[in-house]
Amino acid sequence: MFSILLTADDVQASEKYVTVTAERLSIYENQNGQLVEMGHLLKGMEYGVIAESGNWLEIQYGDRRAYILKAATTSSDGKSIIKKSGNKKEVGAIEVTEDTTIYDNATGALIPFGVMKKGVSYPVINDLGNWLEVHVAGRIGYIHSSTTKKIFSPADRYFKVVRDNVPIYENRNGTLIEVGRVVKGMDYERVKDIGNWHQIDFGGRTAFVLKQATEPSAGKAVTWQGNVAGKYSLQAKEDATIYDNSTGKLVPFATVKKGISLNVTNMSGNWIETIVGNRKGYIYIGSVTFLPTDVVNPKTVYTYTQMQRDLTILEKMYGDFLEVHTIGQSVDGRHLYAVKLGKGKKEIFINGSHHAREYISTNLVMEKIDQYAYSYARGTKIGAYHTRTVLDDTAIWFVPMVNPDGVSLVQLGHKSAKRPQDVLKMNGGSTNFASWKANVRGVDLNKQYPANWNNLCCNARYPGPENYKGTKALSEPEAKALYDFTLKHNFRAAISYHSSGEILYWYFKQQGSQLQRDEKLARKISNTTGYSMVPKSASGTGGGYSDWFISTQKMPAFTPELSPYAGRQPVPLKNFDRIWKQNVTIGLMVASEMK
Repeated sequence: MFSILLTADDVQASEKYVTVTAERLSIYENQNGQLVEMGHLLKGMEYGVIAESGNWLEIQYGDRRAYILKAATTSSDGKSIIKKSGNKKEVGAIEVTEDTTIYDNATGALIPFGVMKKGVSYPVINDLGNWLEVHVAGRIGYIHSSTTKKIFSPADRYFKVVRDNVPIYENRNGTLIEVGRVVKGMDYERVKDIGNWHQIDFGGRTAFVLKQATEPSAGKAVTWQGNVAGKYSLQAKEDATIYDNSTGKLVPFATVKKGISLNVTNMSGNWIETIVGNRKGYIYIGSVTFLPTDVVNPKTVYTYTQMQRDLTILEKMYGDFLEVHTIGQSVDGRHLYAVKLGKGKKEIFINGSHHAREYISTNLVMEKIDQYAYSYARGTKIGAYHTRTVLDDTAIWFVPMVNPDGVSLVQLGHKSAKRPQDVLKMNGGSTNFASWKANVRGVDLNKQYPANWNNLCCNARYPGPENYKGTKALSEPEAKALYDFTLKHNFRAAISYHSSGEILYWYFKQQGSQLQRDEKLARKISNTTGYSMVPKSASGTGGGYSDWFISTQKMPAFTPELSPYAGRQPVPLKNFDRIWKQNVTIGLMVASEMK
């Protein structure tokens, strides 16, 4: 199509006017050298003229130049035109769905002065509901909105769906595949205008909605989300509804088809959050499964809340071979989570964060769960170990955070505790809890186990940041939960991760064949990690989880200190890559060694 578009300076009151003398004066547009009728003007009415061109007069017709026959007009002064077309900004565009009368309303009465032909597209300068204001040949006119439909310009950001059950398509190698649906009456933001299609973000996918089923929208009906990257992905187990909750009420605004995957941006209880058309949407957790991917970010200050979220995702993602259990509660009521990974009848046990400031051990344990599960799902190896083979023979149980109250104190401060004034007092009034090891009652959980507990040395006299063993063994619910959990199982080995020193505790009064077996495995762990084996003469005097496990379960237990010595503070996160490289295979190695 060829047309001459008007500039801003053209769209203004003309200095030349004519009066139409024919009963019906056609308006033409020059489309590729051919005159195409776009409408007509009425006899006796005055109009503004832009220029003369031979036998033709050029007039302004919306955002273009159109033509009328000069012989069907006579020159006039334009005084009858009360409202002339000034330089008004366009607010949208329409297509005329039937031949439509254009009215003047300057006097308060509707006076016809022209007709737009069916199929003509036209810019609108004001939307008054039932009436649309337009520029026509130097004057302001009005057309009834019932005879039009809104159309899009490339600059339009939002659209409203105007039909039922409108599909969302994905373009797969030139073939349109339906991946979901949008809902009539709902607004969406588009990424770009592509011919007859809107391109939208559909949960991280590039998808398309047919323009013909939509109209332009101001986008005021929803709170727009902005660009949010998805951390992991879900797959719909059935055609699943996506709800808007911006008003506090669940309102359906899209569906995703069975088998289609979308990115997940967050979780809230039983609801999965994703983004569709730049709107935050929620899908019920029971209607989806999670696709295997990295979940845990171990290079961050890893909180109890983040651990809860990640465990929920991991269980949904790997439910065939990963289980999450609650084995007790902390003093402040936080759950103590145990994770079973694998299907084997034999079992080993790994735990972290007995000590609050040593929460890097939770980062390590959670990353093990994440990477071992991912490897199992994909059927790959980690180091020399085929993960699925190991975990089909031996299940690994993990308790990632034995001391969630203490970890929260170190990371979030005294206000994370139910009794903040009590922990402040135990901390000497300081709000800096970086050196805190104990639980929220000021008891060192790794001095709580009944292994030579009565004879422990080097104890603090009162509850506080570190080294207070409590009033009796297992006085603290966290230690008692781990104790009871262990007795319900027949673990072949245990690893209790601590954080600082790159050494390996392994000995607590073993003798004979038990000593030989445990020392052999300790040497293998030492050779893999590079951690020095602590001499028997310098080993612990009791009270620790590994001490108790060795003495009562008669099976090997190890306490690796993960990082180069960091002092009385959390291990720097920059050390995690080194820690991971040293320990990535340890769980699989110990599991494969225990016959």
